[in-house]
Amino acid sequence: MATVPTLATILSNVKTQIEAVSSIGNVLDRPRDAVNPEDFDTLFIDTTSGTVRCWIIDIGTSDALEDVAGNLFITTRTVTVEGFLAFNQTDNSQSTFQALVDAVQSKINGNSSIFGTYPLFADTGTSIQVDFATLGNVLCHHASIQFLVESTEVVS
Repeated sequence: MATVPTLATILSNVKTQIEAVSSIGNVLDRPRDAVNPEDFDTLFIDTTSGTVRCWIIDIGTSDALEDVAGNLFITTRTVTVEGFLAFNQTDNSQSTFQALVDAVQSKINGNSSIFGTYPLFADTGTSIQVDFATLGNVLCHHASIQFLVESTEVVS
């Protein structure tokens, strides 16, 4: 049987791959909300650049279950990685952000630490949407990168 990683392993490996991108900023392993300005700064402001520069990983609900043995299942999930970079019209923030998006996509696509040796989704690539969004009160370049993974889970 092919190796199918656990959901925790997939999340850890996605985070590790994104953090390996140079000048990526903060990488959060789940959606977060800032209840005060200090939380916003800690979560979303990159200490090196002093601006919003962050990536948030979100694992969607299970789309399918395949019974493998007893209460062990293989599940199909959508992983969404959202990236934010503060818009700055005096510098070239658009090309900086596009380079980050390309680097994140490159780290994710076909990476065996994310997809295991199970081949179903490793070569299907990612879906990417790039636009603008507001994070807090900051206008940002925004990307939403989605891809499918399969994980093993114990369901009781």
